[in-house]
Amino acid sequence: MMYRYNQKETGVPKRTRDILVIIICILILVNVVQFIRFNSTGSREDVIRSTLINRMLDNSTAAQNVAPQLGRMGGSSTMRWLSQTRQHLYGMTQINDLAFVLLGETDDLVPRDAINTAIRAIEECEQQLAAGLSMDTPLSVLWVELRTIAEAAEYAFDATVK
Repeated sequence: MMYRYNQKETGVPKRTRDILVIIICILILVNVVQFIRFNSTGSREDVIRSTLINRMLDNSTAAQNVAPQLGRMGGSSTMRWLSQTRQHLYGMTQINDLAFVLLGETDDLVPRDAINTAIRAIEECEQQLAAGLSMDTPLSVLWVELRTIAEAAEYAFDATVK
């Protein structure tokens, strides 16, 4: 009589092997779905950049909406409008700083020198108002700078949308 070898399969049992294959297929499927979802919504940096640009555009629009009121009002109302415009400009400075910190942007979303010139124009308006002088020159500088800032914010927004 011949010696019979054990006919049992050695290694991983068939049922365990089938379960492992199913788990690996599920994991691959989950990774593919995550990859598609990640690419369709854009990267985190794109979302942050888009959000910052939208906030910049909001501040720019708000500052431009306030600016026409400046020449029409007297004393205390003009000071209030100037302070609101300064707040929007300060917000834009902060957004530029956030873009630098979060995204490593070397270029500002809107030109910092235009913001600084607008702030200086506001300070000159305040001085002219306190002295009882006409604010025509600093107001015209302010309006030009606000338009420059708005155009830069719109350009940044258009570049993000594309």
